[in-house]
Amino acid sequence: MSKFSYTAKTGPKETVEGSIEAESEQEVINQLTASGFFPLSVEKEDTRKSGMLNFGKAGRRELVLFTRQLSSLISAGINVLNGLTIIYRQTANKNFKSVLGQIITDVKTGNSFSETLEHHPQVFSRLYCSMVRTGEASGNMKEVLHRLAEFLEKEDEFKNSILSALIYPMFVLGVGAATVLLLLIFVIPGLVTLFEDMGQALPVPTRILIATSDFLRGNVGWLAILIIVLVFLSKYIRRVPAVRLTLDRWRVTNSLTGEITLKREISRLTRSLGLLVSSGILITQALETSVSIMSNSFLRKKINQLKERIKEGAPLSLAAREQDIFPEFVINILAIGEETGQLDRSLAHISDDYDKEIDRRLKNLTRMLEPAIILVVGVIVGFIVMAMLLPIFEMNLLVK
Repeated sequence: MSKFSYTAKTGPKETVEGSIEAESEQEVINQLTASGFFPLSVEKEDTRKSGMLNFGKAGRRELVLFTRQLSSLISAGINVLNGLTIIYRQTANKNFKSVLGQIITDVKTGNSFSETLEHHPQVFSRLYCSMVRTGEASGNMKEVLHRLAEFLEKEDEFKNSILSALIYPMFVLGVGAATVLLLLIFVIPGLVTLFEDMGQALPVPTRILIATSDFLRGNVGWLAILIIVLVFLSKYIRRVPAVRLTLDRWRVTNSLTGEITLKREISRLTRSLGLLVSSGILITQALETSVSIMSNSFLRKKINQLKERIKEGAPLSLAAREQDIFPEFVINILAIGEETGQLDRSLAHISDDYDKEIDRRLKNLTRMLEPAIILVVGVIVGFIVMAMLLPIFEMNLLVK
């Protein structure tokens, strides 16, 4: 089957754009006509062009806004299809608008809303689709979408807090590295001629500085190639399951950032679990969906083992204790949630507490990083300045 993009009229002054997989243009026209559309144009998409469109997928803010708007429209008594059409008209993001056009077409042909979302995994995650499917089954779509919007907003806020915490240290490091490279590549060569004209033995720091500058200028091309090769090689090696598992295990066990990484993954897991459990999804199904949003393969393996223990009849708190990755705080809160029948609230409590703790730890870490980076850059720049000035000082002493 091929993919066709289309433009069709849905009313006297309303048009919709999207794409459909079909055997021929005529089949696309037939599907659009059966859906109540009037086709204006149908064109076969180029595969490479389609891939580029998928690359520029909708951002998280568009997804949060879409979810919040659809929840509000459904709360006002508007059905899903009409709500999608209203949001489609207001959407400015071309890629997201194209996706909405396809969803509207699929819904009009008789597919359920959750099924149409599954056709766009680059935009809607498994968690999102599972929640929508639950909302359809329970008839409580507005509440499910409201919870989804809050979940996405918390995720977005947390990512922004991490970015804001790291942006200044990275800026200082980048400026420092650029300054050092500029001095070594452009400034030092101009002073070498001056030093040679002096006709005296140069101090050891100056000789080291000149040798480093010569090496960088003479091998800049090879160094660039080496960096590019190492980047691509690291990406390839990380795709090997055994290597990725080892690296991910180190990420959660190293003494510097391991605890932050572990608590971050537990926070994401418990937040999504709480969201799913509060919507009536079984804990095993909720775990299967939630594990898909975890980025650490080592922890995913542990959660899959935990899921198997629950299938055997073990309570969640006991299964979590057996995996030896969850802190005692998490296990105790889970046990309390199971005893009181409020597991969803306990999971949300864990997530909220860990988000606050991670934010505090990140701020403390960046407070330590900033002076450390400034100190290192200062020492390097100071060494360069000292190495450049030493021959001049020695010449002054000789003159005296």
